[in-house]
Amino acid sequence: MTEYVPGTDYFPDKVEVKWAKDWTVSYHGNYKVVNMGPVGDANAGSRETYVLLQKGTPAPELTGNLAGADIVEIPVESLYENSGGGSVVTALEELGEADALIGLAYIPLGDFSEITPALDERYRSEDFLVANVSADGWEPVVEAAPDVVVVPYSAAQRETARSLGLGAVFYNPFWETPLGSAEHLKFWSLFFNKEKLANELFAPVESEYVALARQVAEAKPVDSQPTVIRGAINRSGSWSVTGADRVDYHLIRDAGGVPLFIDSALGLDAFASVSIEDAIEASAGADYWWNPSYDALRNGADGAAWVEQNPLNAEIPALDRGAAFHIFKRGEDFYKTALNYRVDLVLKDLVSILHPDLVPDHETIWLEIITPPSQ
Repeated sequence: MTEYVPGTDYFPDKVEVKWAKDWTVSYHGNYKVVNMGPVGDANAGSRETYVLLQKGTPAPELTGNLAGADIVEIPVESLYENSGGGSVVTALEELGEADALIGLAYIPLGDFSEITPALDERYRSEDFLVANVSADGWEPVVEAAPDVVVVPYSAAQRETARSLGLGAVFYNPFWETPLGSAEHLKFWSLFFNKEKLANELFAPVESEYVALARQVAEAKPVDSQPTVIRGAINRSGSWSVTGADRVDYHLIRDAGGVPLFIDSALGLDAFASVSIEDAIEASAGADYWWNPSYDALRNGADGAAWVEQNPLNAEIPALDRGAAFHIFKRGEDFYKTALNYRVDLVLKDLVSILHPDLVPDHETIWLEIITPPSQ
């Protein structure tokens, strides 16, 4: 930018938040105001405000509603996420900004060479930073000096990053409705001034998702819908569950299913463990088992492998009926492309399992039926 012109609208292309509940945006000539929270993940929840300031223009006074806000100069040129990329990488690929990603806490598991080729190239680059601040400390990230550090799970780590002079941003889409999660593209477009492209990418996904959800609702009345239990046996021998606002449960409902084992007195906000005995008892009433365990990266669709790993898996009746499925058919891409963009297709995956008559020719992309251990 050569010269700031007061009164100019520096952002002629804008996004409108239609589905997401955990963030809002407003435009103010040469800056955008993004308000975050409250978020569904109790482990990260906080209200934060970011002023996204066009480079080369004057910052507003941080008073009134902007008191305590963090300023991020845009367009962003470099970014690091202290996780496996689930909060940001899909948008970077789709918005043509993969080169901005300088590092992650770990490289996501799976073959991304065809799914997200630009990101895959970054993962393989010699200069790509792999550093988990919980284990490695902040020094490698501070030395890399990214414009933005994405810290999706820990408010304390965000404060640490800021104390070290890093611009920390919170974003976690997995506690939205599916279309709210897919507005991931809109959220990150704000940081690159790519709103026009985000709108173009989101529109057909929204249209297809709404149409399929409506088709299911009209064809499958609630009293005929199958029940689905979501969860898995964890390393401590209990059953891992998530709060009722998790995007997965919204998908189950929109796909014509009835989620079980979430209306307990636990009042879950985020993640919790319940007794395996209670889970097995609840699973007796489940037509399907949504198994979200990362052990699928090893066991895949082999039911015998699941039982060998933990014999208690055989106590979930849906497994022996061929009505259990996992989410890692394309590796960790379920938590990237599926939930952060193509929710229309992951909905079709789930409908093809729960109601195959509605999408008879669909081959699943991310979900995969686990073969009964007896076969």
